[in-house]
Amino acid sequence: MRRIRIKSTRIFKKCVICGDKFYKPSESSWLEWNSKKFCSKKCYWTTVASQREGKKLSKETIEKIKATKIAKYGTVGFKFGTVPWNKGIKSWVKPWLGKQRLSLRKEIKSIWREYRHQVAGRLEYTNWRMAVFQRDKFTCRICGVKGVYLEADHIKRVKEFPGLIFDINNGQTLCKKCHRIKCAEEQRNKLTKML
Repeated sequence: MRRIRIKSTRIFKKCVICGDKFYKPSESSWLEWNSKKFCSKKCYWTTVASQREGKKLSKETIEKIKATKIAKYGTVGFKFGTVPWNKGIKSWVKPWLGKQRLSLRKEIKSIWREYRHQVAGRLEYTNWRMAVFQRDKFTCRICGVKGVYLEADHIKRVKEFPGLIFDINNGQTLCKKCHRIKCAEEQRNKLTKML
């Protein structure tokens, strides 16, 4: 059987603003296509801007907006003299502000970079990691899950005990979720000690 090839005619419109031709994309529906008047967003926004230019909201519209804000929030805006909700609450963020934060970040960054590039890439580290996994039989010590991505975690932090980096008794196998929870708890404890 012979196939007859029909030439597809592309449908186009002219832009209302610039007069350029623009074609119907294959993925757009006919309803969507019929409502289009502009070739680009630039042309669309030029018309919107020209329509809005010099127009101000009427007093009725402003009153309606105020009424809806009062109904929704109780006030039109922030009242002068009201006390903020967090005034007097001791924040855990304070030790991380200003110069203290900068020095802490530099310290942590240098230690992490040193550990990551000099230690984690070594054969000793990969052997330690594998030994920890084999000792724990490739199961998470906290939740006992098997067959997921596992991480070898140091029980005592490397920063505080650098001599125990490759000690198998200082390692434990954790799944990604449990490791994230453990690290978050350690960070929280560290911040509370700083306060």
